Amino acid sequence: MAFQKLVLERWPDAEFQKQQSSELTVPQPILVRNNNCIIGGLSYIRYPHPESGAIALWINTLLVVDAYQRQGIASNLIKSAMQDLITETELFVYSAIPSIYLKSGWVAVSQEGGSCVLKFSKAK
Repeated sequence: MAFQKLVLERWPDAEFQKQQSSELTVPQPILVRNNNCIIGGLSYIRYPHPESGAIALWINTLLVVDAYQRQGIASNLIKSAMQDLITETELFVYSAIPSIYLKSGWVAVSQEGGSCVLKFSKAK
């Protein structure tokens, strides 16, 4: 997949999950294209909930190609992920740039150095 290649060029240690079972599906990445080239995307991963330890849905990677940064693409990808929650009520992320999430209504769960675990809770 072209998006995975972009991510691995920036973060060689990034991990990606395949769908494991019907109850632990990992949604497909959200991609942004320009002239048929991927210029940004957001992928998911299943990882333990920071409070309960149950398996939860997390944003794994959020990437916008350098030439397209500061155009609102990352914010739009985050908003799309928030709107796309169908069977989930919560979405988590571990980020070194928490301000982009906080502006969209996420709340900080914990902080570790300069990075933060944030949570978005879907209204019921």
